Amino acid sequence: PVYALVARQEEATLDLDLFERRVQDLIQRGALPGEIWLRHIPLAAYAGNLGPLRRHFDAYALNTDDRTPLEYLAPVTERDSEGAKRTPVLAWWDLARFCQRLLEALPPRDDPYLARVDAARRNQVLAGLAYYESESYRRVGRHAEARAALARYQRLLESAAPPPDPSELPQAPQ
Repeated sequence: PVYALVARQEEATLDLDLFERRVQDLIQRGALPGEIWLRHIPLAAYAGNLGPLRRHFDAYALNTDDRTPLEYLAPVTERDSEGAKRTPVLAWWDLARFCQRLLEALPPRDDPYLARVDAARRNQVLAGLAYYESESYRRVGRHAEARAALARYQRLLESAAPPPDPSELPQAPQ
């Protein structure tokens, strides 16, 4: 899996409408495939807000523009995980558990970054984690757990649907 930590220095709240407009702009310019899931469930890839959880990471090296241990450690970690199996890689089930711990420490309903996002759409965060868990289980052949996680994903996604646009609703006969 490929993942990224995206950060900013100042605290802010997510403007989901602006985010969705920018995704739509990328799709219209051909810079992003139109069928990408981000278009329909934009918060499914949100893994959590590390800012309020800063103290949980005090024991780890800080990676900054002028101090970049990750650039040196990542190739070594990847080589060791593929060959000697000495270094664990934060991927698949380990990554799913990490994200689960983040969301337990700061649930989407309490996350200040998601404060302007309605409760139903915040369920997209949990749906995204459930989908990732189902894929992690599937990869290791645990098919019953994969199906259960996929069913949880579908239930969460149903409750995460944005409210319909009033202009798209059928009109009552006059």
